Amino acid sequence: MSVAKDYHFGTRHDPAAMGTGSIWRWRPEWDKRTSLGRVELPDPLGGKSVEMRTLWESLYPPGGIKPDPLDLGSVAGILHAAFGVTRRIGSGLDGFSFRAAASAGALYPNEVYLVSREVQGLEPGVYRYNGIKHCLEIESEGFPGDLTGGLLAPPELGRAPAFLLVTGVPGRSALKYGDRAYRYVLMDAGHILANAMLVCAEQGLACSPMFDFIDEEVNLALDLDGRQEFALAVLGMGHRAEGDAAPWEARVAQAPDPGTGGNPLIRMHTASCLKRDEEQVRVAFERLDAEADLPADTMVPSEVVRRRRSRREFMDIQAEADALDTILGLQRVLLPHGTCGGPVRFAGRILIHSLEGWEPGLYEVAAAGGLEMIREGSVIAEVARASLYQEFVSRASLLWTAGIDMDTLEEGGTERLYRHALLQAGMAGEGAYLAAIRSGLGACGIGAFFDDALARAVNLDPIREVLVYYVAVGSVP
Repeated sequence: MSVAKDYHFGTRHDPAAMGTGSIWRWRPEWDKRTSLGRVELPDPLGGKSVEMRTLWESLYPPGGIKPDPLDLGSVAGILHAAFGVTRRIGSGLDGFSFRAAASAGALYPNEVYLVSREVQGLEPGVYRYNGIKHCLEIESEGFPGDLTGGLLAPPELGRAPAFLLVTGVPGRSALKYGDRAYRYVLMDAGHILANAMLVCAEQGLACSPMFDFIDEEVNLALDLDGRQEFALAVLGMGHRAEGDAAPWEARVAQAPDPGTGGNPLIRMHTASCLKRDEEQVRVAFERLDAEADLPADTMVPSEVVRRRRSRREFMDIQAEADALDTILGLQRVLLPHGTCGGPVRFAGRILIHSLEGWEPGLYEVAAAGGLEMIREGSVIAEVARASLYQEFVSRASLLWTAGIDMDTLEEGGTERLYRHALLQAGMAGEGAYLAAIRSGLGACGIGAFFDDALARAVNLDPIREVLVYYVAVGSVP
């Protein structure tokens, strides 16, 4: 875990050291890619209301996924929710396109690919989703065996008729955020996954994200160089299979430490890659027995995704409390119901400033899903100062936070778990966004802050329990 710790603590924001770090010289012309052709996609289907329990049952199916063909219309809706354009303002060079998923600085350092095995109306192959034009760009023809061969997951998941893959393009964010950008690349990938998973469930399908794979093989399946663009997560999609998958494990090797020189971002990613042929790191997958205590709630995921925006114009008034139940419910729905490579413990905190029926204070999210007050009184002003003096934060009604228990990562013994943790933080954070929107509130995700000062404000040990992300929620005009 030394590389992950070195990276994380080396990319902390400190008032005395802002603006330091590697200088990125990324080549924008790399983004001007060609394809073998284009496939037009149907418009997204109308949404339907889904119970929270149905969402839970559709994600991480214990029996895996059937190989039965998928409908192209359903796949198109999932892709649009993951990385499509939900609104445009202006035109030409002066225009701006709002994406379905949140992104730090609206830089979108990710790409979304569809690998088709059995999708009606679509030939087997690798396709890149063009969210601006809502179409598929043909990258290669034929189903790539390297993909399923490289997945470190039970066979019941590898037989899915289609896979959505999220990649990272770090240069897009690093030009603004420097070495810290790797955090945002991962969390933005988590935003994308969360949207895709919820709309997949709305379509009556099952899905399961896979974070562990042989990086070189999956990158090869997408023809990625592994440096300017690399695979981060694979989402198997299809019809739910009944039963329970047998416990499964594989033994792989983590890439050797690339040394102390070079770019810290690339060093971190390289150190977290997995490869074959050595028996050093155990990657296991098993179903957890715990049942979620979920609110009796419904939502229309695709409609909420289309309305998602980052809002900062909070009004300093009490917000209704139903958003809190939905935030906690979606967090339990989206985070893994099973383990793959070991569970990541979140040091979750909810800061309540002005919420109907709740005393201001700092609350800890208990394992059973309830909240326990650990500090009386609002610390919202302290948090706003630690958030690079972003004054709008002080008017938020509540803050949902994601902290990582570094002891968990140390026990896992692999830098790969750092990837897991940031991806899951993004997934749960997008859930907080959507819960706020569904409740008629505004939300804004914050990943840039003075790390140590913010950790102290929410009662976290800045060395053992690191805070990586929070979402501010409040009333908006």
